Amino acid sequence: EELAFVSGQLAALTAREAPLGSGLRAMAADAPSGPLRDALSRLADDVERGVSLSKAVQAQPVAFPELLAAAVEAGEASNSLPDVLSMLSRNSRMVANLRARAWQAAIYPASILVLSTGFALFALKFFLPSLVQVPKELGVELPGFLVSLDWLGAHLGGLLTVSGLVGVATALAVFATRTQPPLQATWERLVLWTPLVGRFVRSAVQARFCRMLGLLLKAGVPVSRALRLAARSGASKMLERAEESLGGQAERGCSLSLALAPVSLCSGTLWWMVEMAEKRGDLPDALLDMADHYEQESEHAAGLMNALLPAVFVVALLPVLWLVVGLVLLPLISLMASIGSG
Repeated sequence: EELAFVSGQLAALTAREAPLGSGLRAMAADAPSGPLRDALSRLADDVERGVSLSKAVQAQPVAFPELLAAAVEAGEASNSLPDVLSMLSRNSRMVANLRARAWQAAIYPASILVLSTGFALFALKFFLPSLVQVPKELGVELPGFLVSLDWLGAHLGGLLTVSGLVGVATALAVFATRTQPPLQATWERLVLWTPLVGRFVRSAVQARFCRMLGLLLKAGVPVSRALRLAARSGASKMLERAEESLGGQAERGCSLSLALAPVSLCSGTLWWMVEMAEKRGDLPDALLDMADHYEQESEHAAGLMNALLPAVFVVALLPVLWLVVGLVLLPLISLMASIGSG
């Protein structure tokens, strides 16, 4: 979000040829966070002292990512700074929107699952004992399923404690996979193999990679540096691990299609279209067109997730509903059967 804010505001300032110093101070006043506000104020100071915008951005690597610095430098060199920054802002907002769509798709079914599970546990702990008490007092033999549920209700506290410990251990294991680069790549491969979710993630990553690479190449950034920056901007550990290989092959004169061939994240369609674009000589424009295509693919996958995930979770909740029905009916059925036989 901060990258989208900075690049979008800078694009507007440079397009209108407004005084950068005062414009940057106005940006600092509107900045969404304190550290960014301070960084923009320092940027304004540097620009007012006559430092170029690219050098001023490069002087603050902690506040501004290398991607922004490269885009500003390339935009200044090609005399197309507003267009470059505008496309960078669009790309950053696209990524933020896709993440929001993914969270929206997951929140509703997850809420249903949590509430239904909580209701079932409440019934198991507080509702079932009173229902089975009468059949027990009358000496009625309860079905095995009901006996098992009664035992679960009696030992629910201990079982929940064990489940909580297992959940904490699982969460720590997942956190470890998200902080260690080799494990992050393994986790990403598992996500990519997940139906529907994998399609969404693959399309979103390819869209960001293609747009950033096309943007940088169009602005005149050397291929090797553009590849490294685009790999880092793809929000993919698999791409980041391939960064040095991609940049090194480009420096040795390999074509982009050959460099991308070993990267499993890149689809065969992407590889083929890059190869054709290299032969035609319109690679930057082709990459931007492919970015539009993969954005549409990711939007479609996000829409499918929004439509299908609630239905999938409802189907998954059917056993919970049957459990609740069983908690209510089985003691009554057992009692009536005992009375009838007596």
